[in-house]
Amino acid sequence: MNTTTTTRHTWEFGTDEVPRLRLQAHHADVFVRHDAAPGQTSITLSAAAAVDLAGVEARTEGREVIVTIPALIATENPGFGFSFQLGGFTIGAGNTVRLRLDVLVPETADLDLKVGGGDIVIDGRSGELRARTGGGDVRFDDAGDVVVHTGGGDIRATRAAQGNLDTGGGDISIESLGEGRVHSGGGDVHVGAIASGAIKTGGGDIHVGRTEGDVTVTTGGGDVRLDSCLGSTEVSTGAGDVRAHVAGGRWQARTGAGDIIVTVPPGVPVWQDLSSPLGDVTSRIGGRGEPSEGQEHIEITARTGTGDIRLS
Repeated sequence: MNTTTTTRHTWEFGTDEVPRLRLQAHHADVFVRHDAAPGQTSITLSAAAAVDLAGVEARTEGREVIVTIPALIATENPGFGFSFQLGGFTIGAGNTVRLRLDVLVPETADLDLKVGGGDIVIDGRSGELRARTGGGDVRFDDAGDVVVHTGGGDIRATRAAQGNLDTGGGDISIESLGEGRVHSGGGDVHVGAIASGAIKTGGGDIHVGRTEGDVTVTTGGGDVRLDSCLGSTEVSTGAGDVRAHVAGGRWQARTGAGDIIVTVPPGVPVWQDLSSPLGDVTSRIGGRGEPSEGQEHIEITARTGTGDIRLS
């Protein structure tokens, strides 16, 4: 009869203030829930093999909860494998065991999570969030100041007050971002609303529901769709199409070969500068006269190398 030995261990911590968790693991999927009692933190490690936990560091310093889990080797039939810690880096190779870490922290706890490879999933409202994984996906609900990076996975989020989201090549989707930066090496990007900042992908499509301040949108070759733009918006794509509704402010777009289609609200004066050396340019905006000093107006600048431009 075959039996499988597993490992399960829980660390529990108490702090007088809202905790800040600093968790580092070599190869683990991390699942965080913000529903612990005030000042309480627990981390449960699960592994589908027997592992030696002697190398795990788990301690508190004031409100900081510090847990460092090196690469763990199966103690039964270990085969080839090694692990060692070098400063802030954990190095492991061979028969290392992938872990599952279930974390409970109070609402608005600060998080600093680093895994060499694996997914990071956060449910509930975080305070400051730092999350980094070498290759997994990252998902979080709601956080304050955010810095999230994955080497190649996707990022999914509901809201961040401010911060940076970065993936080496996956897709990014966030419904609401204050001031910040969103960057993908080549995936698609969706931003429901952004107050100000930059959105960039190396080659995917970009969709933005609403821009509210000064925003730059750049893709190496994908399409761009902007549902509503205010403030100052600059758009650039190497070859894709651009579609936008400009509700106000200053709007500029450039594409090497795609079409540009822009709509504006009725009745608002529009300054237009439209150019396509090899395509058709059509403006259906009748003469609305030059705006008086201080009067609301929209500025539209559009450039494409070979595509068409239509303003209505």
